[in-house]
Amino acid sequence: MAIREQRFNTNASPEQPEPPSKPGAPPRPYVAPVDRRDMDRFKPAFYLFVAAGFFALSVMSTVSQVGVILGIGGVQLVSWQMILAGLAVAAVISIGEFMTSEGWLYFAFLIPDVALTVWFMWEPLLRWSTAAGTGLLGAAIAGMSVGILSAWLPERVVIGQRRRQRQR
Repeated sequence: MAIREQRFNTNASPEQPEPPSKPGAPPRPYVAPVDRRDMDRFKPAFYLFVAAGFFALSVMSTVSQVGVILGIGGVQLVSWQMILAGLAVAAVISIGEFMTSEGWLYFAFLIPDVALTVWFMWEPLLRWSTAAGTGLLGAAIAGMSVGILSAWLPERVVIGQRRRQRQR
């Protein structure tokens, strides 16, 4: 408690410096400016913020790539119609992932989600990995990693651990 009081001592005057320690006295203990307990209080909000970012990436990539797929297929739609079609596909994938997260059917939704995210990010990933010297393999590994995180992390943060892991 003395350390906490030392850190938040509001009675201390800013003009009065602390007295120098006596020669031979042990040094004062280091007091971190931020308490770990304060950081732990913000962890759930931070996880939710990161999960929302990955979920936004997943939805944005799905909406974008569904528009590309429709264009490749020769379907002529107005931009808002392509966005609605992409949002519908993103909703089906997301709801499917949330509802089937306990079984093998989960992969039927995870694989297209990851593939659309990797396809969306492929060109910048390839440029960065080529500049870093890892080339095609680096882009593939980075794309798959971000794609899986963008699909798995929001589900894990919002729903929590799987039942099998909670029962242990």
